[in-house]
Amino acid sequence: MATSNPLLRAFAPAEVYARRSLSNVQWHVLRDEAGVVPSSEVDVPGEPSAISGRTLNPSSFEIGELLGEGNYSMVYQATLKSTQEQFALKVVDKSKVKRYKKADEVVVEKWVLTNLAHPSMIRLFHAFQDRMALYLVLEYVPGGELWSRLAATGGRVGEEEARFIVGSVALMFEHVHARGYIYRDLKPENL
Repeated sequence: MATSNPLLRAFAPAEVYARRSLSNVQWHVLRDEAGVVPSSEVDVPGEPSAISGRTLNPSSFEIGELLGEGNYSMVYQATLKSTQEQFALKVVDKSKVKRYKKADEVVVEKWVLTNLAHPSMIRLFHAFQDRMALYLVLEYVPGGELWSRLAATGGRVGEEEARFIVGSVALMFEHVHARGYIYRDLKPENL
């Protein structure tokens, strides 16, 4: 089964990313040249997790509160039923991605989360899809985004907290830029 849709190929790689050579992976996936197989799951390299090597679908999770939403996706707190491990589950609506012509953004987001790991970046553990949506199983970080923190404090944080935030962001930018990439969407909602 082959498809010319780069969005579907990115969420249905031919083999686990941890076992793939990174020399050509990003170029082929982003240039619409990678093949597709019926399997729609991928484990992402990094620390071992309860989901490594598993076949997951939305029913594998107990869906909790809504953590955030965007134009074409929603992020929920989710608990893996078999282990009670906590994750953030990003649900990307395929029809909205197509309508807003955002397939490239979704492919790039998944590639970045898979390949540019850094302690100041959310980790991607697993990705899968069904007919209606793409799913990213992400690290759950209690406390929410910086936007919520600023809204709760009248737009202010203490000097020590500000130094920590700025330092973390600077180190993440240094890491990403050292690998030849530029991040252009820095805003409190994304931190």
